[in-house]
Parts: sequence; structure tokens; C-alpha cells
Amino acid sequence: MGQYQSVLERLKSLEGLKGALIVSDKGEILESLPVSLDQLEGLVRLVSESRKSAESLGKELGKENAGQSYIEYDGLNITFDALSPKELLVIIAIPGANLGRIRYEIKQTKKLFLQVSG
Repeated sequence: MGQYQSVLERLKSLEGLKGALIVSDKGEILESLPVSLDQLEGLVRLVSESRKSAESLGKELGKENAGQSYIEYDGLNITFDALSPKELLVIIAIPGANLGRIRYEIKQTKKLFLQVSG
């Protein structure tokens, strides 16, 4: 079991979860729960580029540290949150998944991540 697997294990009970990943700032998958998605590499690139765009926008607005982002597609929802300057937690869920519950669990998972990586 990898260093961050215990962090991801906490998310398994989320209703509507299709997968969860911890991705590096270089777009590498550091840890993951099983993800049933054909275009996983493309998703990781999308998340990595979206993070860079959010950070650029933040600089333009005079804000630091982009937090959580959410992208909704037909049939797929992606939520990602910076765990640290170098790692992102990516949640992949089906439409209709409880966004409030997902956001709550991400907040709790972030605390656990900081303990594990600390």
C-alpha cells in the first residue's frame, strides 16, 4: 500500500464515486483508487492544465493559492483540490453525486493527507 492509499481509502464510501487520484504538479499519478475511465491520461492533463489556469487567474486577481475546482460534463463530474503546492486530490463522480458530501470529505481528507505527508 502506497504512502497516500490510506488517504484515498476514506473516500471509498462516497456514493457516486468513480475514482480518486492524487496527482503531482507534473501530472503524474502518485496514488489512486480504481478508476473506471478510458481516457485517464487525458483527464490528468486536463486537471493539471486547469490548475495552472486557475493559478494564473488568481495572480491576475491578486489572490494566491487556488483551492478547489469543479468541472461538470455530461455524465461525469470532476472535483480537484490542492493538497499541497505539489499534489492535487482528484475526485471523479457520476452526475447526481452529493457535491456537499464530496466537498466535506475532501476537507477531511486534506487534513489526513497533511498528517501522512507531514
